Amino acid sequence: MWPDRSAKISGTLIACLIGISVQAFSQESVLDRPLRLPGNTIRASRALGEITRLTGYLFTYDTRIIDSERTFSVPGHEMSVSEILDSV
Repeated sequence: MWPDRSAKISGTLIACLIGISVQAFSQESVLDRPLRLPGNTIRASRALGEITRLTGYLFTYDTRIIDSERTFSVPGHEMSVSEILDSV
């Protein structure tokens, strides 16, 4: 037997609601997570260490590209992990 029209509409509605709920509860990217680093200036190596400590994710880098001793200014407000990585 073929499903009647109300069963098709109900099935479609349920599928749409499941799709919406999956999107609404999707996991936030670690790069979008807001963090506040300590101090006014910080070395690149310490910034990456702090990101690791605060997020649980290990960030590695090539010392030929990034000077680990270079310092940069840190604003007093929270920044996303991607903004901090761009600064490093």
